Amino acid sequence: EALVPALRCHAESDAVQEQGCGALRNLCVGSDSAGVTSRRGRAAGAGAIEVAVAAVARGARRGVARGVEALQLQALAALNNLAWVGADGDADDSARRGLAVGAGALEAVCSCLGAARGVASVQENGCWVLGTLCAGDGAEAAAARERAVAAGALRAVVAALEAHRDETGVQHRGCLALQRVCDGDDDGAGRRAQAACAAGAAEAVVAALEALGARSDAVADQGCAALCSICFGDDTGVDARCARVEAAGAVAVVVAAMCAHPSSGGVQGNGCAALANVCAGYDAASCGRRARAAAAGALEAAAAAGDAAGMGPTALRALCGDDEELRRRAIAAGAAPVVFEEP
Repeated sequence: EALVPALRCHAESDAVQEQGCGALRNLCVGSDSAGVTSRRGRAAGAGAIEVAVAAVARGARRGVARGVEALQLQALAALNNLAWVGADGDADDSARRGLAVGAGALEAVCSCLGAARGVASVQENGCWVLGTLCAGDGAEAAAARERAVAAGALRAVVAALEAHRDETGVQHRGCLALQRVCDGDDDGAGRRAQAACAAGAAEAVVAALEALGARSDAVADQGCAALCSICFGDDTGVDARCARVEAAGAVAVVVAAMCAHPSSGGVQGNGCAALANVCAGYDAASCGRRARAAAAGALEAAAAAGDAAGMGPTALRALCGDDEELRRRAIAAGAAPVVFEEP
């Protein structure tokens, strides 16, 4: 309770904001699940979320002034920890995220990303916060995702990915942010995925997987998950998105990621889901994508994944469609024939 009044009283002091946000960051993290949840709730009740958002906004206004990077990092970390989604994802988590979004957190974070585009650590942490704020299910999460798009989150994240190609942290958290913003089955999900493609997300995620997917299971996991979300839906734009994702080289890099991380359930599950979504459908374009995916080794990768996250059989059915030759190839690669049996 003492930290929040101090931060409010010295709102124009970079040093006080940096140190105070650092204290909030440390207060709201820990391995004691019940204790840290209680501390986050108590801090939020004292107004910590609002002052953390204000500190992030100050960091954005200060841009690249000398020494301001430390303020930006501490403010972003404090906000992330305050809004963090716990293992159980309870109502308190949702309430804190809603409080942060209502206080202008998404707009402040996007401004901070734009102001410090050349600073990899700020880009990583800013993308991480966007992912945290856009987590969850239901109407409130969908509203946060819509507000993130309106605030310019998609273009900010793509710019971060493009500016820091070799930074594993930026690529991991950037792909996470894109996946979270595009996630969902609400009416706006297709529009968000369309906006992501328009911002260059497909190409940026494929570049991330190509550069770091084989070395980093975190980048591989979140990159595949982002492609899965971009290609999900039954809206009128989904076919064009799948075509763009494939044209960017997605199938080859997803297959490579799956081959590089055979023991990672996340990579295998999200890789299968990405392949399934890219190749879903029964029109001529989908058939063409399936044939090209088979040539790229997708059938073998999906067969090797088995039932990872329940997605292996789903991917195999999507990759083969009703093509008997592709089904025979999948079975030869190790797929169980029962996968293709009618229910």
